[in-house]
Amino acid sequence: MLQAAARNGAAGTLQINERSWKHWEEFCASLNTPPVREHPSDQFEVDRETVLQAGFLPFLAAIIEPRASKDAAPKPQSLFNHLLSVRRVHRSQLGIPYDIMKGTKIMLLSHVRDYIARHGPESLIPARKEPFSSSDLMTVLRLPSGIQLGKHRLDWSDFLFVSFKALLCTGLSAAFRKAELCTQDGKSYERGHLSRASVAWRIGGIDINQASHAQLRKLRRGDLVAIRPPLCKNDPFGQWFSDKAIWLPFDNTEINAANALAELFLRLPENDAARTTTPLFSIDVPGAPLHHSEADSIFKALLRHAFPGIDSSRWSLHSLRIGCASALLAAGARPDLIQALCRWRSPQSALIYARIGPSDYSYWMDRVSNQTVDAITAKRIFDVRIDADAFVAVLNGPVDDM
Repeated sequence: MLQAAARNGAAGTLQINERSWKHWEEFCASLNTPPVREHPSDQFEVDRETVLQAGFLPFLAAIIEPRASKDAAPKPQSLFNHLLSVRRVHRSQLGIPYDIMKGTKIMLLSHVRDYIARHGPESLIPARKEPFSSSDLMTVLRLPSGIQLGKHRLDWSDFLFVSFKALLCTGLSAAFRKAELCTQDGKSYERGHLSRASVAWRIGGIDINQASHAQLRKLRRGDLVAIRPPLCKNDPFGQWFSDKAIWLPFDNTEINAANALAELFLRLPENDAARTTTPLFSIDVPGAPLHHSEADSIFKALLRHAFPGIDSSRWSLHSLRIGCASALLAAGARPDLIQALCRWRSPQSALIYARIGPSDYSYWMDRVSNQTVDAITAKRIFDVRIDADAFVAVLNGPVDDM
């Protein structure tokens, strides 16, 4: 059971849990107490666990380096996340009920106030990546071949860059995560990830599972590419999104995802027997996987050449997903539609990543100064007397007498 539980979770989460548990073991050893805790059964045990959990935070603050070099100290939430990982290990991997004590949360809030007093409130603003737009993508794709990108020389006719172009266009149009587009470092293709068999076509109104080269050359406006969503961190078993195809329309523009995917498939064999076990975006025709680190390296190098006067660290491959959500918001899509198209299970994610740009923000703010606001709460309406009942009563008195 423990072995099964240890595998139950995303690879990245399991790595985080392992790092946090090592810190927890070190902390508990310094106090001569076991790291595996029992669920408290009385107030004494609650107090004991509160002291232990609360003490873990300053212990971490003294040994952990900040995640960003510009930060003066590790952020309180980063420290608290280690305690949340300890809770996950107890609950998910050991099967032991484990709660964060109320007093520990009070300790965290006190630490947050102290952190703000020392470093200012701006130090806690999340350093999120910026959205990558269609115009940004066009700038990248117009870079001339021949540029040196680390160990690679840019050549848009080379299979690697045909594949990478399709990755960028598809990632932006379909709001894919990096983990869905690429293969984790040190891993090979795993079933459920995006493969060459994840793609189908609707050409001339006819659905085609595996289009021939001749059919791909006949693609016209109105045709579509269909992509079956892969397994992902918010749908690890394909129960939420795998039955909902992603439909991307075709046109001849250079950033069009269906067009870029067609270029990719025209470089692949027509009858690919291994298509179900070959990653969709690979570094060569046989299908060697494009790993996270190499994809990051190529993308960063492209950004440095495409935007030489801009800090390119503002973007990452996750910016493609953010860019899609932000473009949908700018186009007037409802939040629930953005959530569905970007395959989020929580409405909160759409609120975080679908960001309003300065032009749209200014558009609505211009209208604020030109509006007449006559709204009033019901309490005000019924608390304030808006008629002259008392005067009417006085006048009605003589009338009644007569």
